[in-house]
Amino acid sequence: MQGTLLRLRNECRRAGKGNSAHPSTRWQGEELRRITRAVAEKVRDLLVEAAGFESLFLRIDPSPWTGAEISDGPSVTRALNLVSTARQRFPAFGKSLRAIVAQSGLPAPCSLKQARELLELVEAVQLALKVYSKSIYSEDLSLLLKRLQPARSRRLSAVWARLTSASYRQSRVSILRLRTAGKAPVARLLTELEEIQRQAEQWAAKAQGRCVPCEVGDFPAHKTACDQVFADADDLASILGRELDSLDLAQYEALLGQLKEDDVTPHQIPKLTHIENALDAAGIGKLIAEIRETRPESVMWPDIFRYSWIASTLDAVSENDAEVRGFKGITHDRYVREFDQLDEERIAVAADRVRRAHGLRAVEAMNAHPEQQHLIKAEAAKIGVICRCGGCLRRPQTCLRRSALVGWPVRFR
Repeated sequence: MQGTLLRLRNECRRAGKGNSAHPSTRWQGEELRRITRAVAEKVRDLLVEAAGFESLFLRIDPSPWTGAEISDGPSVTRALNLVSTARQRFPAFGKSLRAIVAQSGLPAPCSLKQARELLELVEAVQLALKVYSKSIYSEDLSLLLKRLQPARSRRLSAVWARLTSASYRQSRVSILRLRTAGKAPVARLLTELEEIQRQAEQWAAKAQGRCVPCEVGDFPAHKTACDQVFADADDLASILGRELDSLDLAQYEALLGQLKEDDVTPHQIPKLTHIENALDAAGIGKLIAEIRETRPESVMWPDIFRYSWIASTLDAVSENDAEVRGFKGITHDRYVREFDQLDEERIAVAADRVRRAHGLRAVEAMNAHPEQQHLIKAEAAKIGVICRCGGCLRRPQTCLRRSALVGWPVRFR
């Protein structure tokens, strides 16, 4: 097992293009028990399939669809339709945004996030202007809030302030005069003033004091056009698996064009998604993350998995048996050499025993048939023998005896 690990480690290093690190992913406990031999074979096949989508699997493909979460054919259709719809709506979005900027005096937003913030602020102001006149934003809101603070306390304190504090009464009257929606309790006036103050501060920060909150004409239509684009961006972000609000508006528009042009990659992603889901179900998500980080050659992915699996198994076995990790190859080699030497000595002793037994039987045969031994000796003297022991010529009797001892065939000529 350790020899297999060593071989796999060397192969993984070569696949790492000079990186000396070997796979560091390990599984323990229940995670390791889930990876049975059958699961390991399935994982190997899945990694071989994933290698066919190498750049998409590693999330380094230049396609804007890389990393998209598309699971089946209908999802592909919905994604492509969403891109088409978003591209069609974007011009109206830009027109509405320019109209809002022109009427409000606020700077034009650069990104989707800034556009959302601008729309939220303008919408809040439009709602406030339905309750108050636009002059409310010209008042000293901090001073009005300070004078009305007794209304936050117990009701008795508010009544006492109304009876004894001229500034409290004056502030309340001023606010009610500006409130076009009619009278309201002081506690509610406080809540509304705080919201209006927050809007005024945000407006001043964006406009750098050049303008005050104002009414924007045809705002509902502008808001509808903007909300549609924001909804499309949210849906698209959920499909692509990345945040889009930080993109510049020009970058977002360009992204829509790139997504529209690439209508091939979306149809490949469902198969890749199926492979990735199967790998996650097999419990090797950690290894997939490591592969995407180190980016080894795709042909080595099955061996990388096998290395991590065997190493994890070896670690688990070592917890119960210290001898596993205590194995030393040098000591093992010494035992092998000693065994080889003793084995050679044993073979030599066995050859002597066979030689002696053969000699005894040959003598018995010669004694039993004296008339035949003279005939064999005469015929053997007429020929030479080539033996395999060294290619040299020897007396026939010697080679016949030697061949019987060590089992070499004798070829006469």
